[in-house]
Amino acid sequence: MANTHGASQSPTAQAKSRADSTAGAGAAMNENVREQKAALRRRVRNELKRFSPSDRLAASTQACSRLQQERIWREAQIVLLYAPLSNELDVEALLRDALATGKTLTLPRFDPESQSYLACQVLDLTEDLRPGRFGIVEPRANCLEVPLKRLDFILAPGVAFTLDGRRLGRGKGFYDRLLSFVRGIKCGLFLTAGVVLGYWFFRWKQRKHCATRVAEEKSLVESAHREVEAILREARLAANEEALKLREQTEKSFGTRRRELTDFEQRLAERESLINRQLEGLVQREKDLRDKQQDLEEKKCTVESERNELVWLARLRKEQLQKLSHLSETEARGLLLKEVEQEALRDATDLTRHILEEAKLKAEDQARRVISLAIQRYAGEHTFETTTATVALQGDDIKGRIIGREGRNIRAFEAATGITVLIDDTPNAVVLSGFDPVRREIAREAMQRLILDGRIHPTRIEEVVTKVSQEMDEAILHAGEEAVFKLGLPPMHVEIVKRLGRLRFRHSFSQNILDHSVEVAQLMALMGAELGLDVTTAKRAGLLHDIGKAINHEVEGSHAIIGAEFIKRYGESEDVINGVASHHDEVPHTNVLGILVSAADAISASRPGARSETMTTYINRLENLEKIGLSFPGVDRCFAVQAGRELRVVVQPEQIDDEQAFVLARNIARKIEASLQYPGQIRVTVVRETRCVEFAK
Repeated sequence: MANTHGASQSPTAQAKSRADSTAGAGAAMNENVREQKAALRRRVRNELKRFSPSDRLAASTQACSRLQQERIWREAQIVLLYAPLSNELDVEALLRDALATGKTLTLPRFDPESQSYLACQVLDLTEDLRPGRFGIVEPRANCLEVPLKRLDFILAPGVAFTLDGRRLGRGKGFYDRLLSFVRGIKCGLFLTAGVVLGYWFFRWKQRKHCATRVAEEKSLVESAHREVEAILREARLAANEEALKLREQTEKSFGTRRRELTDFEQRLAERESLINRQLEGLVQREKDLRDKQQDLEEKKCTVESERNELVWLARLRKEQLQKLSHLSETEARGLLLKEVEQEALRDATDLTRHILEEAKLKAEDQARRVISLAIQRYAGEHTFETTTATVALQGDDIKGRIIGREGRNIRAFEAATGITVLIDDTPNAVVLSGFDPVRREIAREAMQRLILDGRIHPTRIEEVVTKVSQEMDEAILHAGEEAVFKLGLPPMHVEIVKRLGRLRFRHSFSQNILDHSVEVAQLMALMGAELGLDVTTAKRAGLLHDIGKAINHEVEGSHAIIGAEFIKRYGESEDVINGVASHHDEVPHTNVLGILVSAADAISASRPGARSETMTTYINRLENLEKIGLSFPGVDRCFAVQAGRELRVVVQPEQIDDEQAFVLARNIARKIEASLQYPGQIRVTVVRETRCVEFAK
């Protein structure tokens, strides 16, 4: 039972047993190798004892000289040599040669921590070396350490070397650990049997490396040949494909060129045919011209003969008239000249009427625009609308404060308001000048507040002008809303209401435009109610008919067109827009509102006192109109009607004929223009009538 259990072991125990037996065999083998190495070292040392110092020196000289002739030594820049012991080759010649040729010389120094050698740079063989561990000379501790991977050449001592480059050292393994970190060129020197057996195992490696490189180069050459053949095959295929493509493209290009040439030849043929037809037409036209020229020559001869005949007939008629009338040639000439003068006067009158009608027809639109823009919007010389406002002063001392140092206050005021300030010798007054009545009112109110406040400087001027501008905007909006409310109209767009409010500060002569617009709206309501029209629409057209006057005067066009475009942007109906645009006949009437607005505008503007004319001035203007009409000969009576907007002239039919009546109307109009000042325009109507009366008995 016990024997059975001992004989059957587990797999783990069997593996452990095999590992123990293997480890024992390895340890026995290592011990055998160590004994062989120790025996080899003893034998080499015994052999080295037979070398005398002179033999050792001669061998060292020979080895160093041979190494200095090698290319690897000459090309190496950083070298690691050693400090020799008594039974090693002396390499002092190599040490001095390295320093003399500028190489970086390093020697091994023992590092207790890593238990290995370090490569340290040596600059001076006397100062930088000291005895180290094991009695071997090594670099001092302050010498610069050089990384092992930077070494180009290593010369290591040894007890013995094998032919494949293996080294047998002194048994500590210091050089073995150093050489294991280095991939540079390694060389070993040792003495044996009385000769230098320096084995340059790197040559063998070099030959082996060369053989490997040759094989690799041969392989690369063969591979390159194969690649070149493959590239040539691909190049031939690509060249064939490219040649085929070029051939196809060439054939295609030739085909396109042939088609183009065919089309070109066809166009040339068509053009040649067209030129031939044109040439035939020119020949035919030249023939027709020759025929016409011949006909003209014949007609010319005919006309010449007829003219000669007429001259003869005129001479014959003249002789006959002298015989019949018993008039002398001088008397007949005078009578003839009188007839010619009357005929020329009639022709001149007809020509004048024709020229004026044609000019009126062509220039009506331009004249309407110019007159409307000049009279209604720019406050021309024939209007009484003022462009200045006067601010009263307590005394002339305040003028200097208004001007300010070097004029800075007055410049700041003009820049803030856009109004020109005129300060002259007028006592106790400052004049504000500007076309925009709203800006002029803002400037007047701001100037009064600054004078009352007494603080006049640029900052204060800007504050006061800003505050007055805000208050003026509120006043303008309130005035517009009040006008709309007064007429009982539904609310309008706020921009339209603002423009209506601005009319509060505009005057035509001295009639306020906003009051005039309200009055026109009321008249429109009366007339619209009589005609059965929408009263609200009629009021809106009358109220908005002059809204264009409130828009900046720099906008080109008459106030009717500008006002119509303005209210169109804010949703007014087409009837109201046309009523505003056509109330001065600048655009065609599409409904009756434009005609009613024109009539209401004339009624409001031309009634006595509407524009602040006194009764005496009004009557004098009417009398002057009638006097101008009666000042012309042939005038029987004159009547100034429609509040002086029309002058009716009744002439004596015995003295003035129809042609002279036309000339008389034009002369009266010119004299009125030169003698009187009046708003709008005055129509001159000349009435000529012939009454035939007969009584039945």
